[in-house]
Amino acid sequence: MLQIILNQDSYVFSPFALPVLLVGVALACLGLFVAIRERRSRIGMLFSLFALTVSLYLISMGINYSARDARVAMFWIKIAHIGLLFIPSTALFLTVTRLQLTHRYRFITKGVFLLSALLVLSLFLTDSLLKEVKHFIWGYYGQYGMLGFLTLLFVIAVMAFVLNLYWREYRLSKTERQKRRLRGIFIAFSIGMLAVVDVIPTFGIRFYPFGYIPIFFFLVIMAYVITHYRLVEISPESAASQILEMMQGAVIVVDIEDRIRVVNRVAQEMLGCEKADLLNQELASVIDLNATVNGMDDYRDNIRSHEMVWTGRNGRQCDVVVSSSPVTDIHGKSRIGVVLVAHDITKRKQTEQRLEQLALYDGLTGLPNRILFYDRTNQLLALAERNRQSLAILYMDLDRFKDVNDRLGHEVGDALLSQVAQRMKASIRNSDTIARMGGDEFVGLCGLIVVPDDAATIAEKIIKKLSEPYFIKDSECSIGLSIGISVYPLDGEDVELLILKADTAMYRVKESGRGGYQFYNYNPASR
Repeated sequence: MLQIILNQDSYVFSPFALPVLLVGVALACLGLFVAIRERRSRIGMLFSLFALTVSLYLISMGINYSARDARVAMFWIKIAHIGLLFIPSTALFLTVTRLQLTHRYRFITKGVFLLSALLVLSLFLTDSLLKEVKHFIWGYYGQYGMLGFLTLLFVIAVMAFVLNLYWREYRLSKTERQKRRLRGIFIAFSIGMLAVVDVIPTFGIRFYPFGYIPIFFFLVIMAYVITHYRLVEISPESAASQILEMMQGAVIVVDIEDRIRVVNRVAQEMLGCEKADLLNQELASVIDLNATVNGMDDYRDNIRSHEMVWTGRNGRQCDVVVSSSPVTDIHGKSRIGVVLVAHDITKRKQTEQRLEQLALYDGLTGLPNRILFYDRTNQLLALAERNRQSLAILYMDLDRFKDVNDRLGHEVGDALLSQVAQRMKASIRNSDTIARMGGDEFVGLCGLIVVPDDAATIAEKIIKKLSEPYFIKDSECSIGLSIGISVYPLDGEDVELLILKADTAMYRVKESGRGGYQFYNYNPASR
């Protein structure tokens, strides 16, 4: 049999074999190029292994298309399937290593490799996977047995899982360079998966297996990604100490027992400690990990990013954003620690708070403004609709404020508005909101009331509180308050309509003599 396989008379030139062979050889060259370019790194070698499995499939199928004899064809088809069956496992191994997920998915990776090996054994020991060959216009092609459909599902499922991992990592990536690299890899693998069309003829369907075409485009895209962005960033080991000290962020490396093993100068400054005071200390004794969702568990196994507050031993506090990543051993199999990189964002947070204050709060009273009020109301409306609950809008206008403003001046008027705001806030529940709409008009949001009369109770408290005398700069003054109330869903289901109806009810109070409250469409006398 070996003589027949090696005999050149067993083969004939086939135009269908040429493009398949060329793509296979090109892919093998790409794998060799990556191994050299990535300096024989683990990821570079894994990509080369993946490329070789695909190349083995293509080259063997190309030789098979040239076979004259069915026995020779069956031999090369089985060789091709060795590559095909290990494509999913090598792709998965490459992916979890590239994304630093080896420890998390170690059992899945081993299981996929084991299943690939078992399928290869069945390929040579039984005919349950390949039962025979069939001749088509482009040459011989294997025909699947009872394991064929399961093999197809296995390949598709694993490659879909690989794509999902790249997509998740792409969404979590922080830099544009990372995004471009991951986007290119994701697109390349997505197009490469179209090569699954090659299995169609194995079920006896006369369909030309053009899988080498999407593999060619996979080759082109991956070559572009590798030449422009590399598979991995350059490793910092060659200049680790200099890199750590030059970094603007704080770097802390902890071991598997969560004890600090490495800190740079910035971390020492942030924490107000000398290096000797930090080394070998438990991370939790230096940083309040309770500020994160799950404490140290949030850092151990995933690439995460958290905003938190670091308090140094000198009492200085700073807002930081902390990125964490697990550290694995040289084989990438076991987690041996975690590296934390923190950047001081105190100034940014202060700026954000000032901008938020200016954008969402009234400058005079400190109350929410119209924008924030509408936002909170829309959120509560959605919650009320979902839970079939009620809420109320209180539109409030001060009585006799203009008289005070004209008689005592705008400075006193502004001070009066500030005191009014404070009294209103003291009269409502913590879950409610008071906002200033402008001038001497205010609006209240009473969220999730049980019955409309609950809003009336709040209105009465506000009116009573505001009716007490005010003492401002040796001047005593008094004002009143008119309140109009609308109720969701009785009076409407959107914020604009509810405010309009509360405003209408408020003017009814004004017309009837001021100083009181009135519902738009509810009679509290029915209590």
